[in-house]
Amino acid sequence: MQKKQNLVVNLTFIYLCLLALCLALYAIMQVYVQEIDRGTATNLMIWSATLFPSIALIYTFHFWREQKGSEVLSRLSEESFFKLTNAAKIHEHIDEDYRETLLKKILDNIEMVETDLSKELLKQLDIEMHRILENCHLIYKYSKDEDLKIAFNDMFYKYELYKSTRLNAYRGMKVLEHTDTKLHAIAFDKNDKNEYMKHSEVLNAHSSTLRKHMNNFSDELLKFIFYASK
Repeated sequence: MQKKQNLVVNLTFIYLCLLALCLALYAIMQVYVQEIDRGTATNLMIWSATLFPSIALIYTFHFWREQKGSEVLSRLSEESFFKLTNAAKIHEHIDEDYRETLLKKILDNIEMVETDLSKELLKQLDIEMHRILENCHLIYKYSKDEDLKIAFNDMFYKYELYKSTRLNAYRGMKVLEHTDTKLHAIAFDKNDKNEYMKHSEVLNAHSSTLRKHMNNFSDELLKFIFYASK
């Protein structure tokens, strides 16, 4: 509604500017031209009335294109927001399954093996995250919003770090060094329960950080969900 009101205001302003230009030209002609009749003023008014529809059409077309682009941007952001909400729920289920498996390892000394449920949940999470990636690429392509790009990149990096750390628990590996360019991991003693507990602390930290970055990214998406109504 606000954008439609702005369109009417802007078109009215453009027409008034054309009228003001006609009056200014008529005034200048009266100063520098000795003989000038009212027909000249009428012609100027006709000229402004003829020119205005073309200008209005071009302006309205650009407004319409921007409006449609805003609506697409809003839909993509809304879709990504709900996918992110679903991804966060799946992530919680994966963590719950991991804790149950870890508890069995600690209490009953059962081998730390990833369950079929965990594998299926991770596949679902990957699908949601990559769909969000595709949408985010389109949103950024249209908006060029650097805050959105940074928030998503941070979230996706933490997601990949969380996945690799979680998988290491089932492989019996622990990371000695993890940077953007290299990863050094070694096997730990699978009979040492303390190793699993230490690994669990690291994984919990990555999981908590991932949730934080998911929230940050969702805040960025909210800006664009309501973009079309501004």
